[in-house]
Amino acid sequence: MTAMAEFGTDRNQTDAKRHTVAKLVTDLMSAATELENLLKEEVERSPVKDPNDVAFPLAARSLQSRLANIAATVRSLTQLPELQQEAAHR
Repeated sequence: MTAMAEFGTDRNQTDAKRHTVAKLVTDLMSAATELENLLKEEVERSPVKDPNDVAFPLAARSLQSRLANIAATVRSLTQLPELQQEAAHR
């Protein structure tokens, strides 16, 4: 039995990778939206609105950092060749 017959076609594997990465990106974007809402609420509760102020809430700083990390991850994932090919097929 060949590797192709045993594991499926390369196209099926590529499609599965595309689907997995696209789902991950969607989930990360959803999480980012939730974090943005939490950040907005946290800043609204705080008397200090300036992120450069020492008294700016630590929770808000943490949320900003998490949002930046998610944004960087989404940028990296959307630059993967699997997703680039999917966008070209649309």
